[in-house]
Amino acid sequence: MPDPRVLIAVTVDYELFGNGRGDLVEHILEPTDRLLAFAARWNLPLTFFIETAELLAFDRAVRSNTVGPGVGKAYRDIQAQIARMVREGHDVQLHFHPQWVDARWTPEGWLLGSQSGDLLQFGSERLARELQAGKAFLENICQSEDSDYVCRIFRAGGYHFTRDARIGQLLAALGITADSSIVKGYHRDTVYAQVDHRDLTEIQPPYWLTIDGGQGRAADGILELPVHARVQRNLSKLNPTRIMSKFRRGSTRPQDAVYQAGAEQSLSGLVSWLLQHQANIWDFCLLGAGELIAHYQKAQTQYAEFDLIPLVMIGHTKELFDLHPLKKFYTFIEKQSETSWATMRALETAVRQHARI
Repeated sequence: MPDPRVLIAVTVDYELFGNGRGDLVEHILEPTDRLLAFAARWNLPLTFFIETAELLAFDRAVRSNTVGPGVGKAYRDIQAQIARMVREGHDVQLHFHPQWVDARWTPEGWLLGSQSGDLLQFGSERLARELQAGKAFLENICQSEDSDYVCRIFRAGGYHFTRDARIGQLLAALGITADSSIVKGYHRDTVYAQVDHRDLTEIQPPYWLTIDGGQGRAADGILELPVHARVQRNLSKLNPTRIMSKFRRGSTRPQDAVYQAGAEQSLSGLVSWLLQHQANIWDFCLLGAGELIAHYQKAQTQYAEFDLIPLVMIGHTKELFDLHPLKKFYTFIEKQSETSWATMRALETAVRQHARI
C-alpha cells in the first residue's frame, strides 16, 4: 500500500495584537518582508490571512486624518505588500477579529469596539457587511496583480468559530467555500473567547464539510480545513521558543501568557492549568524544529488510513522572530517523498478533487 500523500499549507495571520497594541512596521511589515525573502529563497508557497477589520480601521483613520503621516505611509506600504504577496505567487485570504469593528484611534492608541471575539455579537447582518467589506478590500488589491483572484477562504480570529449554523450560512452566501478557523481539541473560556472544540477530536478525517463549524456534516456546507494541533498537557507549551516570543512581545513574566489563555491568576490556578490537556497548535513561531516535526509525524499516524492528508500550519507576523525552526522543518520535509507544500487555495482544490466534493 503506497504512503499517503501529504500536503502542507504554511499560513500566516497578518495582524497586530488582539488588544489593539502593536506597530504596523515592527509587527507586520518587517516580519513579513523577512518571511517573503525566506519563501523566495526556498521556493515555499505561503498563505496570508489578512486581518481586514483591523486594516479597514486604519483606512478610516488615515482617510479622516486622525493618525500621523507615518501611520499613513505604513498603511499604504501594507497595501503594496499584499499586492507583492500575490505577485510572488502566494495566497491571500480573509481573517477577521470582530473587536476591531468600530475601533477608534485616540492619542493613547486604539480604542477597540469590543473585547469579545464572538463573530455574531453585532448580529448577522452587520457581520455580513463587515466580511463583505473585507473580502472586497482584498479583491481590490489582489486583482490588480491577478485578475482571476477571488477571496474564498476564511479564518476567524482566535479560532472563534462558534458552533452556530448562521455563521456557515453567512460565509457560504458571501462566496466563502472553505474555512480554517477550527482547531480540534481547542477550548478556551475567557472574556475574549468561549470556545470548546474538544469533541471535534472524534472526527476522524483531516477535513470535513460543515455548516456550523462542528460535527454536524452538511453536504452543501463549506469545507473545513482545520489548523493542525496535538492534544497535550499545557505544560508542554512552556518551551524556549514560546517563552522567548512572549518576552519579546513585552510580557515580563512567563505566567502572563497562560493567564491570557484562561488560567486562574493564582499559584494553584496556574498549576492546575499546566496539568490540563489542551490543543498544542502547529505554530512555526512558537514551536521548535523538533516539535514541528513531531506534529507532522503524529499527523501521519493519526491519518494513516487516508490517501490524502491536508495539514495546515499557522504563524503570526506579530510573533515572528526566529525562522530557524521553520528552515529546519522545511529541510526535513524536502526529504519526504510523499509530502509537498501548497497554498490554501491549492489545498482546497486538491481535497475537493480527491474527495469529489
